[in-house]
Amino acid sequence: MLFVGYGRQFGRWYLGAEAEGETSQADWSFAKSKADARSSSLDKDDSYGLSLRGGYVVDNGSLLYLRAGRVETRFDSFYTVNDQLVAAGSRDDRQSGSRFGVGADLPAGERLFLRMEYVYTDYDAYPVAYGDDEGTTSERFAPEEGQFRLGLGWRLTANPSPLPRLPAVRGFYVGAHAGHGGVDSRLEGRHSESGEPAFSQPYAGDFAGLGGVYGVFAGYGRDFGRWYAGLEAEIDTADIDWMHRRDTNGSGGRDFSVQKKSDYGIALRLGYSLPNGTLLYGRAGPVRGRFNTTWAKGNNADANIDRSYKVDGKRYGLGAEIPLGAMAFARLDYTRTYYDSYRFTTAHGSPDDMQFENRESLFRMGLGLRF
Repeated sequence: MLFVGYGRQFGRWYLGAEAEGETSQADWSFAKSKADARSSSLDKDDSYGLSLRGGYVVDNGSLLYLRAGRVETRFDSFYTVNDQLVAAGSRDDRQSGSRFGVGADLPAGERLFLRMEYVYTDYDAYPVAYGDDEGTTSERFAPEEGQFRLGLGWRLTANPSPLPRLPAVRGFYVGAHAGHGGVDSRLEGRHSESGEPAFSQPYAGDFAGLGGVYGVFAGYGRDFGRWYAGLEAEIDTADIDWMHRRDTNGSGGRDFSVQKKSDYGIALRLGYSLPNGTLLYGRAGPVRGRFNTTWAKGNNADANIDRSYKVDGKRYGLGAEIPLGAMAFARLDYTRTYYDSYRFTTAHGSPDDMQFENRESLFRMGLGLRF
């Protein structure tokens, strides 16, 4: 990704405009080995956009900002009924979207700065035309996207170097955070259909959803010169989910969903303090998450799945803590969590055997106090 912009500072307040361009290899796909089933995919390619940024410069020179703007992104979209590939729908064109974000520019010198930000993009919906037994129809695509981005920037005019703020990063601390993120799930398994051998229909698909997260954290750390090491515990509650509903023609439809409810975990944090007192850190540790999972088919509701699974996972991340005073700090934190898979076999007369593997990306902003 490349970005270029212009901004002005009015006292502590900041206002600017920024253009950006990026390439991507993000994609998802959905497929089932059945003649009248649907298969679809979406590939994201290059993107460009323009945003306004407004923010506030804290004592150590770090800029905390919000952004809002529009983007144009090329998507390769595909949708078909499996036994009618000659009438498959395909689009390879640009779609518009609204982008909102939050982040920080962290001084690493008079001109050099580091950037951490999270952006959410809501693209305008568009149709993909395809053919089925009843003629030509269309499927509605409405992509959403959450991105955590790291950057390195260079200002053409030097900013005055702020007086170093080097509050101690040792001792106990507590804090609270809120954020946004997504759960992406890989489903694999085999379906059974009436009149066919059991488990004769291979199935695979990618599904994802976005939502909010809220939580608290507490820990202890020590500094060794500029270097830092510590342990941290965290507890989160979340409302991140996705749902698939079968509303097309044909028999054997399934409705299913995943909802992330909560998690708790511990992490080892290792970091380095910049000259202005901002702590950059990496983190890793185990977590346990709770996922509510549903699976419904046919007319026998008693055989459907509606269960809460507690699943172990491994969480990795990085972040920055920006001093706001002798004790207070602001935090920007991004994590990626890989959860163990779980599976079930339904009790229907034509049972399904499915495996779910969930992964999670979270961006959280917090406020903390050191003691």
